[in-house]
Amino acid sequence: MRTKDDDKRIRIFRAAIHVINERGLAGASVARIAAAAGVSPATLYVHFENKDDMLNKLFIGIYYRMSASLRAALDDTRPPRAALYEVWRAMWTYLREQPEDFLFVEQFGNNPVITEASREQVMDFFEFLHRYYRRLMDDGVLRPLTKEVISACLFMPMINLVKWQMGGKTTVDEEAIRQSFEVAWRGLVTDEYRLRRED
Repeated sequence: MRTKDDDKRIRIFRAAIHVINERGLAGASVARIAAAAGVSPATLYVHFENKDDMLNKLFIGIYYRMSASLRAALDDTRPPRAALYEVWRAMWTYLREQPEDFLFVEQFGNNPVITEASREQVMDFFEFLHRYYRRLMDDGVLRPLTKEVISACLFMPMINLVKWQMGGKTTVDEEAIRQSFEVAWRGLVTDEYRLRRED
């Protein structure tokens, strides 16, 4: 059960993400973020030491929530294609339902202020998925690729669809979603597995 402090913390984090997305890092003053969150400026310093700390904590928080969505979706007792599709769908849903998080990561994910320690922590959040990739490679389902290549092949086409839809360039329907996953799956799965079974 969430406490009042939890709710306040969530409000502050959401307000910080919104103001930074809207104004940029330079324009995201403590006063502006505090006003958006409905708290006093002094309250922000309970959660963030400075702007660099804020950027890192927001980055970590977004990826924590994202990884939790994917973890909840992964059922490794299902056939591989179905299991990966559910993870893929969870990512699609998260990005569509949390556009502020998506915009923040797009703008600031490669900012040099994000520390190596923060990046390593984020990678740890997704270790469950990387273990699943390794298992599928060991079982001859996926091609022998690095976790970075697998994730890029699986998620980047979908991320571009989200960008285009958010930018008003296209409307992504269920058929486009299905096609995007199919292309990713066929690029990752081994020929041997495809011939053996299509689940």
